[in-house]
Amino acid sequence: MSRKKVLVVGGTGYLGQHLLQGFCEIQSGTSFDLAFTYHSNPPHKLLEALPQLLAFHVDLQTDHGFDSILHSFGQPDVVVNCAALSVPRACEVDPAAAMSINVPTPLVNWLSSFKEKSTLLIQLSTDQESKQMQLLLNVGGPDRVSRVQMADAVAQIRGYDTSLINPVSASTVNRGVRSPADISMDIGRLVETLSVSPVPYKEGVRLTLESRAGS
Repeated sequence: MSRKKVLVVGGTGYLGQHLLQGFCEIQSGTSFDLAFTYHSNPPHKLLEALPQLLAFHVDLQTDHGFDSILHSFGQPDVVVNCAALSVPRACEVDPAAAMSINVPTPLVNWLSSFKEKSTLLIQLSTDQESKQMQLLLNVGGPDRVSRVQMADAVAQIRGYDTSLINPVSASTVNRGVRSPADISMDIGRLVETLSVSPVPYKEGVRLTLESRAGS
């Protein structure tokens, strides 16, 4: 059986790096090759930490770089797209760039050009629509928390004085763009489809801080 090929698009972002690390941790016991794309500077530190990875420079706005992946890595069996322009202000300033990255038409066109239509595309996004999407799952925690509640949870776990947190209304902060008061999403379908139990926010913070302290 030939080795499967997994490609992570946007591998140098926060989510992408954690995903690559997770793949590498299970790679030794499985049979697949792993590669990722980056957009700006070559990720030397990432490649030093994970030398078994292949890195490809790709511009999602122009689709430059996809041919080199096909030539050097081959057709991927799985593509996980983590690339996104997620800052609302940046999206408002450059809507063309936001559309080309957050609605990955060049990536979809590249995958559609393969003779073998067997590649699985996993699209990760904050709020993404796609006509070709087969299954849409909102991923998040089981509880709805505000930024103030997030700060309060971190302070409690770290033993800080929560009275030092000064809550203000979001409507009083000029972030350059309008944003809904509530951007939480329903994860009921995620829980039902994958039979998972997402970790509550406060417990996730505790586990994260403990793992960092132990590393």
